[in-house]
Amino acid sequence: MSTIESETPVAVDAPVTFDQPESDQPSRSFFDRTSKWMWFWGGLFAACVPLLIPYFADMWAAPHYQYFPFVFLAVGALIYTRSDRQYYPPAGWLGWSLVVLGIATLALAIVNQAVWLGGFAFVLIGIAFVASLRGDEDISLLALGFPLLMLVKLPLNLDTLLIQNLQNLTTELSSVMLDVFGVSHAIEGNIIKLADRELFVAEACSGIQSVFTLAFLASLLVAFLRRRLWLAPFYLAIAILLAVAGNVVRVTTVALAAVWNGTDLSSGISHDILGYTTLALAAALLLSFDQLIITLLHPVEFTSDGMLDNPLVRFWNFLVSDAPQPDQRSSYRSFDESESRRYRNQQLPGWMQSAIENPLIRYGFVGVAGLLMLASIGQLARMQMRAPTQTVHSSDALFAPAPDMWGDGFEIFQFSDHTTARDGNNPRLGENADLWQVQVGELVGQVVLSQPYSGWHELCVCYQNLDWELVNRDVVDDVDIKVMPELSDDESFVTARFKRPGGQEGLLMFSAVSYDGSIPSSPGSFGAFGSRLFGRLDRNGIIDQTDIMMFQFWLPTPKKLDNKVIRQLQEEFVKARAVVAKNVVNPDSASVAKPEA
Repeated sequence: MSTIESETPVAVDAPVTFDQPESDQPSRSFFDRTSKWMWFWGGLFAACVPLLIPYFADMWAAPHYQYFPFVFLAVGALIYTRSDRQYYPPAGWLGWSLVVLGIATLALAIVNQAVWLGGFAFVLIGIAFVASLRGDEDISLLALGFPLLMLVKLPLNLDTLLIQNLQNLTTELSSVMLDVFGVSHAIEGNIIKLADRELFVAEACSGIQSVFTLAFLASLLVAFLRRRLWLAPFYLAIAILLAVAGNVVRVTTVALAAVWNGTDLSSGISHDILGYTTLALAAALLLSFDQLIITLLHPVEFTSDGMLDNPLVRFWNFLVSDAPQPDQRSSYRSFDESESRRYRNQQLPGWMQSAIENPLIRYGFVGVAGLLMLASIGQLARMQMRAPTQTVHSSDALFAPAPDMWGDGFEIFQFSDHTTARDGNNPRLGENADLWQVQVGELVGQVVLSQPYSGWHELCVCYQNLDWELVNRDVVDDVDIKVMPELSDDESFVTARFKRPGGQEGLLMFSAVSYDGSIPSSPGSFGAFGSRLFGRLDRNGIIDQTDIMMFQFWLPTPKKLDNKVIRQLQEEFVKARAVVAKNVVNPDSASVAKPEA
């Protein structure tokens, strides 16, 4: 019985192979011998590289984002082990939409010198790339795009807001645990006061860092174990809860060690070991949650009574697994080998294939990618030229004000009791800050200079997280006292009023001060979310990544202040800000700016 061999269809975009001896192969250029899609993806990623340099440098400066190198290692290892190591076009409308959106975002980032948008464009293109990859066991590697999302810095200071809220929750739960153990204590903001000491004293805007690390581990777990992507939000929610639980354990342990044994676990290597231990415990519980998921959500097994013909059963199996034979819990995976082969052999539309084969379009794309990369390099150079020459992320390079720099030009403010924090040695003030007590008649307030921040820092949010209710927030720009007229015509600042249920009120004034002595614009009054959005933009609409200092005046009052008194305090605040700005440029200057004629 004879058989007729049918010609095996070959994918149109199949990679070039070199099975023949080199002498028998036709002469080809390096471009033709290499997969055309390698040039496609390589050009897109190369265009992103210049803006990624400051983007990842900014991420590394934030301790809660310092896991990001492991994202590249983990995703790279999974790509190497799971893909066929060939390059393919973007997968379907999703892939092409991500590519187009990524290119548009990158162009917008280059035009506006917006580093964050450059990083976001890289992630969009990266997700489209991993979605195009194919392997023997996977329809595509789209699930690897989930860990890549962990490379996106939360915009609008949402990461700070999340940390603040989780810290407040951690403090409250830790207080409950200390009550269970019978430890006498008091809570003031995020301060736990014991009988003879204060623990976990921190500024209003410090908080939990392990939540981001656990979120990354949750995303990696979903990708590594091929869990269905619709379950990803549940994994992230559990990661956040476990981060809070781990920090409650850490806080309670430090407090109990201090009370029972007089041991200080709040700093040093013992504190680091405790932190890593609680993080490892939370990671183990995350794995336990995964086991619970596959126990509860495993597919319905094949049976002889036709149960799989039931539409509800088919729908359930579709939700929990794409495996063709869901007869074991280990088959809880998001792949189908027969579907994978069909997916790999699908052909591109004719018009797209013709466009790809056109040398003008292929070389033209490489040229466009090259122009984007050159443009981003040029914008990066411009940003470096505009950036402060001083490196402010080290305490050795920070502005160190003199305790008595204020002089005698104030009518209301009387400064005293200068307190300094550097490298977090005074947690009450945060990482790097200077605080002065300010006597205002019979009231006592404080002036704080904290540094550095990458762009505007919305201090109203900090006081809201200390149980102050924001009454109103206004930008004041009509005080006729100019600090550095040659550098800035806009010397606005924010005035905000707060209240508490008992009738107590609080007055806050704050402003940014650059390291060249200029005053950055204050964002408009758009509420908490709006101020975080527009607070990241400078007056030209460009996302501000420049290192600045935040200068604030805080005054709690038993009742509402008269508008005339508030106006006098605003003038005093502007004078004090003038002293700071001039001392940044000339440390020997302590004169107070006078109103211009």
